[in-house]
Amino acid sequence: MLGNRLGTTETDTQDVLEVAWNNTKGLQGLIDQHPGDIAAFISSPYDHPVYRDNTLPAPGYWQHVEALCKKNDIVLIVDDVRAGFRINLAGSNREYGFTPDLICFGKAIANGHPLSALTGCDALRQTAQEVYFTGTQFFNAAPMAAAKATFVVRSSESADATLVLATSTWNAYNTWGGASYYTGGHVTSPMRPLQPGFLEKADPHLHRIAKYKDWTPEEMQAFRATGYDSWSMAAGSANWEMLFVRWAEQQGYRLNYATSLDLDRDSRLLDKSRAYISIGHDEYWSADMRNTVENFVDAGGNAAFFSGNTAFWQVRFEADYRQMVGYKCDIELDPMYEPTGAPELSTMWSDPLVGRPENEMTGVSFTRGGYAHMPNSPEGTGGYSVWQTDHWAFAKTQQKLGSTLGADGMVVGYECDGCELTESNGRPIASGSDSPLDFELLGTATARLWETEQAPATLADNYIGELNWVAERLGGEDTLENRERFSDGHAVMGIFRRSKGQVFTTGCTDWAYGLKDNDVAQVTSNVIDRFSQPPKKR
Repeated sequence: MLGNRLGTTETDTQDVLEVAWNNTKGLQGLIDQHPGDIAAFISSPYDHPVYRDNTLPAPGYWQHVEALCKKNDIVLIVDDVRAGFRINLAGSNREYGFTPDLICFGKAIANGHPLSALTGCDALRQTAQEVYFTGTQFFNAAPMAAAKATFVVRSSESADATLVLATSTWNAYNTWGGASYYTGGHVTSPMRPLQPGFLEKADPHLHRIAKYKDWTPEEMQAFRATGYDSWSMAAGSANWEMLFVRWAEQQGYRLNYATSLDLDRDSRLLDKSRAYISIGHDEYWSADMRNTVENFVDAGGNAAFFSGNTAFWQVRFEADYRQMVGYKCDIELDPMYEPTGAPELSTMWSDPLVGRPENEMTGVSFTRGGYAHMPNSPEGTGGYSVWQTDHWAFAKTQQKLGSTLGADGMVVGYECDGCELTESNGRPIASGSDSPLDFELLGTATARLWETEQAPATLADNYIGELNWVAERLGGEDTLENRERFSDGHAVMGIFRRSKGQVFTTGCTDWAYGLKDNDVAQVTSNVIDRFSQPPKKR
């Protein structure tokens, strides 16, 4: 057949056999006619010819093909260049339930940039390394930068800790190809390419959201000239995770990496780590994300939240992870809404209808925190007032009672989590009303929730200020009296024990910006070093 196509010579086809799509009997016939001579079976995951209708694999087709290839030592190769990630984020073969020896990816890997990849089984790794490929885009940096949106390589080896990238929060802020949760949408997709600036910034310390209100007109113009999306200051690895990873690897820590989707669909994800780490802005969590982390801690693992606004909103992954659903304040539009109780409702985890406040996992909540170094929020010092300098978290630091930690790096910035405070012996402590009873408060800073009219003009018309919403949902009604109950928020650093494990939290998004400060770095090392050690035998 190939020989009849214009531009194809006989030598191009003399070693190629063809079989009709979905014809396993025909494939068996070719194998019988050429015993031991067929090196590989190559096919797209479904039939998508040009100028003809597509045809899906018949039930059991790929399982039959895989069995024939294994039985006859034929390498099974899938051409997933066109379909890869469009059918299933793990590859089209996952959708159809088979395991090829080699898979070819392209196009979708780098959000349309010229990049391809060959993945395969370990048995073929050495042979593949001995084959040299090149191309016209060989030295083009842009495709590799774009590919960062797709590749988070999970390791099967043990590590000091597993860092889970806050990809669900990236999805919530991403406006590529449709509305985000902040521009009027209720459904986003993990399959969308990310806007410029989410994954890479030339100067993340300048182009951070906690500094933008202080920009000069020249700096504002320079930011616009970069082409970065304005929402990329609120979400994305360029802001927090990359800063932390560079620091951690310089310190010699062995980290495994995963995404929010991994945390949701793999309940055993953290089994090979002693510690789980959250970095930066980690706002949107599904129920199974929480289940994985909470079960890990309950079994004796440890969780370090160097993050803020953490798990404030519940979301649901639907349509085989092609969609992430979040109705937030539009609760009655959510199909899961029930006025007497709705544990899957995509709104605040602290909402009484959901009944699973995030402080059960983190010890703190955005409902008692708010914004810092943002418009209509406290300036503060940019650091924490330290209250327990004899705690192991502050070992080898220069901190003294009442001193300030992290002000130079403005670690208390953007969004903060806290708890209700009371006073004991002239020092603030957690009241225990909305935090674990054994919560040890280590440091505090001021923060404040926004009211509706204080929000930036870029937010959608359906935005309701968090202070108004918290007053209504937790206070029972959006009244001035209820707003005052929640208006004086704090960023709260602390630690508590949950079942067999421990949880540490910084209660702020911008901790990673302070890692150049010796004391901030030391506190971070103290937590990771302790949390990554095996439990002592009693």
